[in-house]
Amino acid sequence: MRGLTLQQATIEAKAFNAITNLTSLAIFSLTGNIVWQVGLTMAIGQLIGARLASGLIMRQGNRLIRPIVVSMSIVMSAILAYKYWF
Repeated sequence: MRGLTLQQATIEAKAFNAITNLTSLAIFSLTGNIVWQVGLTMAIGQLIGARLASGLIMRQGNRLIRPIVVSMSIVMSAILAYKYWF
């Protein structure tokens, strides 16, 4: 809707996700409600996943992103439909 390619939109989504994660970390740090072992494990997993995904996106672009986005949209829609209609 903003005139971005699927690759550009995916890159922006990753940046926004990082910003929200850092904001959450700051808020939870201020309140002292962080489970460090779980948080660090998740952070390491996210860093590894982001590194692998960014490499794939840069090499394969839309050929890789489009099927994944469509597949995940279908799966999430099916899960929500099942959850709320059955």
